[in-house]
Amino acid sequence: MKKTWFIIIITVICLAGFNDIEAQKEANIWYFGNNAGLDFSGEYPVPIVGSKMEAREGVACISDSLGNLLFYTNGITVWNANHEVIATNLAGHKSSTMAASIVPNPVNDRQYYLFTTRITDNAPGANNSGGHPYIFDFSPSNPSGALIQDYSSNPLQPNSTEKFLSIPFGPNLVEETGIPGYWLLTHLFDSDIFNQFRLTDAIYPHATIQVGAKHDNRTDDNGANHGAIGYIKVSNQGDRIAVAVEGHKSFHLLRFNRENGQISRYMSEAMLPAGDPNNKREAIYDAYGVEFSPTGRFLYG
Repeated sequence: MKKTWFIIIITVICLAGFNDIEAQKEANIWYFGNNAGLDFSGEYPVPIVGSKMEAREGVACISDSLGNLLFYTNGITVWNANHEVIATNLAGHKSSTMAASIVPNPVNDRQYYLFTTRITDNAPGANNSGGHPYIFDFSPSNPSGALIQDYSSNPLQPNSTEKFLSIPFGPNLVEETGIPGYWLLTHLFDSDIFNQFRLTDAIYPHATIQVGAKHDNRTDDNGANHGAIGYIKVSNQGDRIAVAVEGHKSFHLLRFNRENGQISRYMSEAMLPAGDPNNKREAIYDAYGVEFSPTGRFLYG
């Protein structure tokens, strides 16, 4: 039977930089924007107050398995559940699409990796790296949370786009290796290359994968490197990846195999209309946010 795909072009903002393939109550609390928040614990989301964060773009937050908030961040500062600062001056950026992403430590359920990503800057000597790792601990010895490891001087991706993605290992791979883990994906700017890593007891380089369109600027770019901007998301089933490339005004859909990490092209890109040629940078004409429906049948961008 031929499967029908629907790509619905709308404006979306991806709020929580936490992979939800295996999430239950861990994604109950969302903090985003300027002191904004939502609680998804009940039947309907409820606005909540208390956030100390101001964020223009990428943020991340995570709760424990019971839905109790642990921490939230804009990629620069980290606040705990009491809205106290537990780390600051991290290697994110207020204008990075995916400034922060949280990944549970596969070998310690009281610890979390935080990966931060900078903007892609044309300034001479700019540090355009992404995937800066940190480890936060919420064990009984650090009930309010503490930064215990800072590996940010060794980012996963030099010359990075503003994208970062984590995907849990497939069940067969976990059974084979005897350890849970995550695939980590970054994307090289001005290139069609994904760099892939395996996160288990540590972070290990795995593969360089050339697939999909080149993430680069078009000739009308105004110096903001729009080719590096835009979200990347995985479906709940873990078998599809959606990528937004703002500079191209396009979305890309890729296949993903959780068992071996293989990435392959799924279908041709969906092009947004070019818009008013005299106002090409208006946000309404860009490709920025992406999200799958819970079943994976619909893609929203």
